[in-house]
Amino acid sequence: PGSVHGMLTRRHMHEYGTTPEQLGANAVAARQWAALNPDARLTDRPLTIESYLASPYVTEPLRIADCCVTSDLGGALVVTTAERARDLQQSPVYIKGIGVGDQARKQWWEKSNYTRFDGAFAKQTAFDEAGVTNADIDVLELYDCFTTETLIHLEDYGFCEKGEGGPFAESGAIAPGGSLPL
Repeated sequence: PGSVHGMLTRRHMHEYGTTPEQLGANAVAARQWAALNPDARLTDRPLTIESYLASPYVTEPLRIADCCVTSDLGGALVVTTAERARDLQQSPVYIKGIGVGDQARKQWWEKSNYTRFDGAFAKQTAFDEAGVTNADIDVLELYDCFTTETLIHLEDYGFCEKGEGGPFAESGAIAPGGSLPL
């Protein structure tokens, strides 16, 4: 996966001027969030932009902190009725809308799409169902297997303009205390 994402990262850098410092700002923010969870991996290893920039490449331009600790492409969502959820120990989270993108809509291997995922389509479907806009979002959870993936999702979901994911991350917006907790 790193080699594919390395190619996507290089293309994003070429098209939009994304810098290593901007990728690093994303990695540092993710580690800061993880450090708030005592059970998180690497919680005892703080990351600074200086240590990020000094770290080795895994597959250039991606450094070790650009890659998630575990990338297994798995996930699950357990859903039940609102009536049953009321009797559970944990407070329920209600789903207002779901949107699913299909990367096959515009394949990167067709040499026409290196810097977009299907987030815009998925977001529009979910937000339309839920009756919300970006301004209604207080916290955002994105799939973040590589730092570039996060930047592209931020752009495709409309939280910043295309090509502005790097500056958005570098501004501190996605770090603890930022305008969009990620």
